[in-house]
Amino acid sequence: MDGIKELKKDKSTGFAPFGRKRGPTGRSPREGAFLTRKIVAPDMLNPNGTLFGGVIMSWIDEVAFMSARRHSGRPFVVTASIDNITFWMPLKPGEHVILTSQVNYVGRTSMEIGVKVERENPYDGSRTQATSAYLTFVALDKRGRPTSVPPLILETPEDERRHEEARIRVKVRERIRSRLKRKYGLAAEGKEAAKPQSPSRSSSAPTALWSVLSPDAVMGKVKDTLKRLQGSG
Repeated sequence: MDGIKELKKDKSTGFAPFGRKRGPTGRSPREGAFLTRKIVAPDMLNPNGTLFGGVIMSWIDEVAFMSARRHSGRPFVVTASIDNITFWMPLKPGEHVILTSQVNYVGRTSMEIGVKVERENPYDGSRTQATSAYLTFVALDKRGRPTSVPPLILETPEDERRHEEARIRVKVRERIRSRLKRKYGLAAEGKEAAKPQSPSRSSSAPTALWSVLSPDAVMGKVKDTLKRLQGSG
């Protein structure tokens, strides 16, 4: 059985754990932080003999989902986008894998969750980062509509740093979405998740990328557009 636990005081996670604290109108990153352990099994391998990237992505989505649901206090949260996932090194059979997740940024209905994947030496406990990812989740009410979530209370300098970096990523997402919408006429869904909230030092929310390009042929053009945007800074 997977060893899933709420992250409290594990300094090795890199998430600056401190005592949990809840404000009157918000929640701290510690309240939505989770740690889960996995092991690379033989049936999870690709032809190269290492862990399939899709398996890692499913683990990342799983632990991020738990953080989003805990922070929002809602039973229904959905993955709106995976902003970035980076594979630093392969994972091999029998290796221990540790995934840690934490809320970095909160909008009115959306949350950015950061996930770090580490390879743990099964004998001495040393860790090496293998993968990282940022995901945007949106909380839904019983009717499946975006609903408000508690703001994020920033308690530490590490919280401030993560929040500021997430704010920059939010602006990048908004810029890309705006560009794609102008060029390809993307549907204006997910605007609810982009409205700002005032409490607890949270600014505008991450844009929920709900829209799907209709013509398959457009996907190649989208990739070209993203490359130009990255090149232009």
